Amino acid sequence: MSDEGDAVQVAVRMRIFNNREKDAAAERIIRMTREEKGSKTFIKNPETGDEKEFRFDYSFNSHADDPAVGPYASQDTVFEDLGRPVMEMALEGRNICLFAYGQTGAGKSFSMLGKTDVPELQGIIPRTCREIFKKIDETKDNPLIQSSVSIQVVEVYCEQINDLLAPRSSWPPGGFKPRLTKDGYTCDTVVKPCMNFNDIEHAFKFADRNRSVGSHALNPESSRAHTIYTIKYERKTRASEKATQAEVVTSRINLVDLAGSERIQDSGVKGQALVEAMNINKSLSTLRRVIDVLIDNSTKSKKHQSLPPFRDSTLTHVLSDSLGGNSKTMMVATVSPHEVNLETTMGTLRYALKAKAIVCSAKVNEEKSAAMVDAMKDEILALQAKLRSGGGGKGQPSVEIQKEIEMREAEVQKLEKEQEEMQTRLEEAEQLKAEAEEKMKEAEEKKAELDLSLAQQKRERFAAAFRNAFIIRTEKNKQDASKVELEALQRDNAELKRNNDFLETELSGARTGLEELQRTTDEQIAEFVANMAQRDQLVTQLKRQVANQTEEANYLRNQNEALLGKLQGLESAKLDLERRVQRIQEELLATSATVEREKAEKQRLQQTLEDRVKEMNAEVDNLRKRKDKYKQQFMEAQAKMAAHKTIVDHMNGDRKAYLATLQAQQQVVAEQSQTAARLVNDKRDSESKLQSMEKRIEMQQAEQQHLTEALREYQAASAEWMYENHAVSRELERVSRSYNDIRGLSAEPS
Repeated sequence: MSDEGDAVQVAVRMRIFNNREKDAAAERIIRMTREEKGSKTFIKNPETGDEKEFRFDYSFNSHADDPAVGPYASQDTVFEDLGRPVMEMALEGRNICLFAYGQTGAGKSFSMLGKTDVPELQGIIPRTCREIFKKIDETKDNPLIQSSVSIQVVEVYCEQINDLLAPRSSWPPGGFKPRLTKDGYTCDTVVKPCMNFNDIEHAFKFADRNRSVGSHALNPESSRAHTIYTIKYERKTRASEKATQAEVVTSRINLVDLAGSERIQDSGVKGQALVEAMNINKSLSTLRRVIDVLIDNSTKSKKHQSLPPFRDSTLTHVLSDSLGGNSKTMMVATVSPHEVNLETTMGTLRYALKAKAIVCSAKVNEEKSAAMVDAMKDEILALQAKLRSGGGGKGQPSVEIQKEIEMREAEVQKLEKEQEEMQTRLEEAEQLKAEAEEKMKEAEEKKAELDLSLAQQKRERFAAAFRNAFIIRTEKNKQDASKVELEALQRDNAELKRNNDFLETELSGARTGLEELQRTTDEQIAEFVANMAQRDQLVTQLKRQVANQTEEANYLRNQNEALLGKLQGLESAKLDLERRVQRIQEELLATSATVEREKAEKQRLQQTLEDRVKEMNAEVDNLRKRKDKYKQQFMEAQAKMAAHKTIVDHMNGDRKAYLATLQAQQQVVAEQSQTAARLVNDKRDSESKLQSMEKRIEMQQAEQQHLTEALREYQAASAEWMYENHAVSRELERVSRSYNDIRGLSAEPS
């Protein structure tokens, strides 16, 4: 890989739905595609259905194994595309920085660390370390190659650095301070040498227990600090077993698990969690500003470039060399596929797209001069051995060998001299560095003092401004109150002036009255002397009246108590009457319902009676017609009998047969008479039923009239009670007035 500047490589990873999103019937708004070069990430606006396209180096779909979503990416896929290049560049001797960015709960820690207890779910960090140790094991049996690995884990919590490989009790109150070295900024925290992967895995677990983790509405296991895993790799290669110097290749891998950005109104954090969220957002905002400046500098010459604000945040201060120095930088942005996170996901994708524009230059860290000197010395020894043996063995003259030895020795002396000069310069640089660090420390102390002084001045200015604002507001309120009081005083003054004029007029009248009063005073004094005697008599009379009125007051008090008792009785009578009225009303309602039913029954019976009467009248008419018919037949029979009698008288026929015929006719007439009598009885029964029904109707009407009269009596009784209650109230008022008058009269003589 060349040492030329390379752009930051950016990958985007989409996680699965969490339980909260599943409960909310989530809709996925992201899909991904793989291209011949790079990849694309599409995000859809659920309201309009429009898709926006973003191009990145890698797009990892870890949401669902569905071609419509994109090629599925497991932990293995993520490591092969991101972790393995990190490992290979580290073995070459280049500094690497891989950091995970995204909103809280988007899957950053899972991508970086994963589940360390489950091998197939391990993240980029443990897999990279495992592969580094595999490469070291391949050269383990080579005595000319020595490799070493160490790890350092820190977290940036509320702008202070904590050592996650040390017990919390050993942490300094203000955290560890970063210091500048040839490899960038570092801290004097625990650096643990690791002989194998088990050692580094143990360090991971210890650091994970020390991490600052909390919970809120968006994530039950939210990182409350930025965690930085620094893995240092060193490989020494000697040219031979006798060589005292070696070629040294070093690299530093910064694996950064950034805390998630969060919206405070959505996460609902309070207290210390709110302070943590504010510091997290502050450091991420500073990181964003650093990226903006680095992008702007990439388009300018060195003369016109701006200084990135690395020192505005502890996080960017520590990562300054990884962002803008000798380091290859890679970024994995984790996003949520849920539609409710549309705005936050868009912000993450835009942030990642901006990071792609940063250009970093990663050089190979190796030291070859010492190895070259050892190799030349070995060549000189070999040439001297040839010279002692009498030649080069291939016809090479001893003079040439001697010249080559002298040339090599001159080169060795030159290299040694250069090494001494470099060592001297290095010592001077170390001394200058120490002095610079001392000056830097003093400058930082002065800066801290200035910051403290500035903060104190700001607080004092704010307090003074607050006091001045309070005083100004108080004075303004006082002025407003004084203005109102002045207007009131002016109105009162005008009123007093009018009253004064009126009083002067009254005073002139009073003077005239006073003169008149002076004249009448003498007369009144004489009358007063006469009245004093009368007053003594009146006082005696009044005392007697007071005694009488006291007795009357006692009587009235007793009468008042009696009236109160009567009033209570009336109140109870009122309650009884109300209950009685309610009962009567209920009875009236029931009676009204009964009357309605009786009316309906009466109408039905009357209709039935009318129908029956009509039927009876029709039957009577039929009976009358039949009676008239039978009467006509009877008269005809009598005529026939008379005719027969005449015939009998004139004829000497069979008398017995005639008599039998006559008896039969008489029997028919008797049956017709019985039928007529039965019809008359039926009519009489119908008339009697009609009369009884009319009597029942009259009784119901009488009962309804009785209920109406009872209602009238109740209304009259209610009016009478109200009148009596009003009369009693008036009587009580009269008694109270009399009692008060008596008390006033009894108090007046005293």
